[in-house]
Amino acid sequence: MPNTTITKSTSTSPGPTPFWPTAVLPKLPAEFSNIPEESLACWNSWANYQLRSQVPNPGIIATDSDSLWRSVYETPKSYFEDYSYCSETVNEVPVGLTTLCDQVPRVSRFERTTSWTLHVWTYNYTETETASWVHIPGTTISGYENWEPSCTVAENYEPLCETVNSAYSWWRSQASQTPATTTVAVTETLAAPSCMQLVPTPTGAKPTCAMEFSSHEVWYWPTAAPSGTDFCNSSWAPVTATPTIPGKANTAIVSGKTLTSPSVYYFIKSVTVHTLAGTRRRADESFIRSSNVWLPSTTINPQTILTAKQLESDIISYTYSYANRPHANVGHLYNKDFKVIDISTMRSRPYFSNRERSRDGKTIVQEMITPSLAVPALEVATQNGLFADCEWSKTESRANFPSDYPAAVEVDVPSESFFPILTPGQSTHTKPVPTVSSSSSEVRVPNPPACTL
Repeated sequence: MPNTTITKSTSTSPGPTPFWPTAVLPKLPAEFSNIPEESLACWNSWANYQLRSQVPNPGIIATDSDSLWRSVYETPKSYFEDYSYCSETVNEVPVGLTTLCDQVPRVSRFERTTSWTLHVWTYNYTETETASWVHIPGTTISGYENWEPSCTVAENYEPLCETVNSAYSWWRSQASQTPATTTVAVTETLAAPSCMQLVPTPTGAKPTCAMEFSSHEVWYWPTAAPSGTDFCNSSWAPVTATPTIPGKANTAIVSGKTLTSPSVYYFIKSVTVHTLAGTRRRADESFIRSSNVWLPSTTINPQTILTAKQLESDIISYTYSYANRPHANVGHLYNKDFKVIDISTMRSRPYFSNRERSRDGKTIVQEMITPSLAVPALEVATQNGLFADCEWSKTESRANFPSDYPAAVEVDVPSESFFPILTPGQSTHTKPVPTVSSSSSEVRVPNPPACTL
């Protein structure tokens, strides 16, 4: 039987006459005569690209077409196929399930059991013809393609970028004084140079610094835990511990550092201090976020331990503030509501303010706890006698602390990085084994022979 072709749609009718606008660079005054010709040519190509991007399909003179091609078999073809797949079933069993006076269930962890099931079925079918779609693109006029330029008007942070940006700013000021006409409206789409200009910080000013670190531990003096209705009593406070030596605070030596109760101590390694070099911006001022340029100025030996102590009531915790309306930014909330006791039995209110720490939004999973703390950079610097000439800030432009909080380093500290100082008195301590497991137990059932992972 001969092959047949069925055409769904075909069109070769010409479209509208192509319109190909051309941008016109301004005539710059003599003060910009030092801009190289290749930079001006590149700038002009970007202006053309941006202007022509606003014209819908300027080079199309024939529309696209689609054709359906069918080919009938002389003899029908029959197929017989077997299919199989494996499905995984995961059961989670809570370990240490309990409910306290706030009526919120808690578990220490989940144990996971995984099993596999093999599914098999048969598929029979017959083909009498084959069909396929063929796309025939429209015709364009050569030279009307709007290719994005590959050149660079000026390199980032180089003096030429500042000069070209200044030329663009001059042109903007001139265009704003020209009466609005059709010609002006078109040429006002002149693309701004894409390079970033560095506006350096004033010389002689006190440097603005930001601190980062990746390794941190928290050592604390354990206190009695609340029980019964005291657990839900926000005004509850533990009984002050009795000093080992009457009239003197308890002390302990950890890694050569003398710790004094009742302060909580951060042990910090791998510290990098950045200095604000300036601000980067574009001539059209469209680049707003991450506008600060930070340069690493000091990296402390990763093995060097810095310490910072705070009373528990002064420790700042932070939580995400989720957007409550479309297109709103996510921010952070900072509170002095941190409690060390939350590491072993977390209160529900601060726990559920961080959505990612709950398995189902209702049950607290103790092993998922990762307290988010804001460690004041000034206290780290001052208590270790470092960087006394710095004004402290943050590298992220998005997160500004309230006026009553100093600039800080935001860190997420897993529960296994909190270490109790086990006994008072003069002694040397090592890291104890964490009391909370950091990983779920998992039992896997052997796969069926036909199942593969």
